[in-house]
Amino acid sequence: MNYIVVIILLLVVAMVVGPVAMLRPSPAQKKRDALRLRARQLGVAVHLRLPPSAATATEKASHMAAYCIHHKGVGCWQLVRASFAHEIHLNEWWQFQAAKPGQAVRNFLSQTIDELPRGVVAVTAQGQEVAVYWKEWGEAGNVDQLTGFLQKLAQVASVSEGSPDT
Repeated sequence: MNYIVVIILLLVVAMVVGPVAMLRPSPAQKKRDALRLRARQLGVAVHLRLPPSAATATEKASHMAAYCIHHKGVGCWQLVRASFAHEIHLNEWWQFQAAKPGQAVRNFLSQTIDELPRGVVAVTAQGQEVAVYWKEWGEAGNVDQLTGFLQKLAQVASVSEGSPDT
């Protein structure tokens, strides 16, 4: 009889402790949280959004992290990493969707886009925000790099938005 009581108590404890243990974040979730915390410390907002997709994309993208900086007057354009290289694309792999930014922004992007961390799939500007859509592969140093890129891009975009496209 005592054995049955002990077994029942062990089962009850296992059924209480098991689900609680499963609520603990995985190492990958902890890493993402650390990256996002670092971004917030640097003044970058992180949102989960659907990234813009290339015109040739056959699969619908899922939500991913968008690292954003708010800045007035940055224009409205989207630059998406294409699935194939082509000479018409910016640096062979990056394709503008719909509108293109001014020449100063295109020059800046051409010089810096290949230096971005692995996993960046799009760079956008909309009204008062520039954003980088990133798969969050890498370390905290990559967040510092993205922050510097976003700040410089926002400055270049806000200055060139007032000038005519050449």
